Amino acid sequence: MHRLSRLILLFSVAFTLFFVGPVLLNNQFVPYSLLKMGEIFDLLTPLVLIPLYWLLYQIDQDKAPGLSESVIFLHLGFLHEVLQQNPISLYCLWAAQN
Repeated sequence: MHRLSRLILLFSVAFTLFFVGPVLLNNQFVPYSLLKMGEIFDLLTPLVLIPLYWLLYQIDQDKAPGLSESVIFLHLGFLHEVLQQNPISLYCLWAAQN
């Protein structure tokens, strides 16, 4: 139970940081001026939150999730985080590389 409490606290702090952080970072991204630092910071959200969701999902050690449940969880988590991104940011990053 102690591990669950710490994990929920860590998740809530990370979620708040990644929810409020992009709004506070208004300066331009230096390598590509069409982007703001908040949009770059927002792209890091799935890299941090999906593993935290996963730790919360498998907190019960007695009933470990099976392979199919794990694959479905990761696909849905990835889809949720990618669809939540601003499409203009994704396009600007793609255009900057080409």
